Amino acid sequence: MKIYCTGKTRILTVVLCVLLSAGCDSDGSSPVAPTPQPLGPPGTADVAGTWTATLTASSGDITGGGCLGNVARGFQLSRTWTATLTVAQDGTTLTPTSVEIAGVTCSFGGSVSSNTVNATVNSCTPDRIDVGAVEVCGSDPWHLESLSLAVEATVSGSVVTGTPTATATAVSGDASHSVSATGTLSMSR
Repeated sequence: MKIYCTGKTRILTVVLCVLLSAGCDSDGSSPVAPTPQPLGPPGTADVAGTWTATLTASSGDITGGGCLGNVARGFQLSRTWTATLTVAQDGTTLTPTSVEIAGVTCSFGGSVSSNTVNATVNSCTPDRIDVGAVEVCGSDPWHLESLSLAVEATVSGSVVTGTPTATATAVSGDASHSVSATGTLSMSR
């Protein structure tokens, strides 16, 4: 799945793009069903398989980020993305999976305990996203680095819901600001 943005939505998309790894397949193709894996202890949710994921994020959910964050929040934009995601599970472990969104490929994995899924992004390539100059923030270009994502979600039958949180460092010249953003994730099969 490729996302193309122009104008004001680019800042929201760039800041939140790591959130999308929670809900996108790597190349937009139809997912392949995973090899059946053993379930964890009794009572552990089975999340292996193909899911339709919907992620909603708003520029109002961005905190920090210095001038770049202020500009993004000022846009008061909201975006919803829908994608197909294939999850591999081995007992209580979510097997690491790579996903690509907006030109960034991230690897994520995690765990399942009872009806709770905890997933984190382990690494992203590239590990930096160039935003460019933002006129009201001066002439130095901005970029995001140290991208990470964590999500805790609840499984209820064939539905998973949670709140992913993405973090990064917004850098421009000598200025460096922590930035984070939250969204709403819903998955169903």
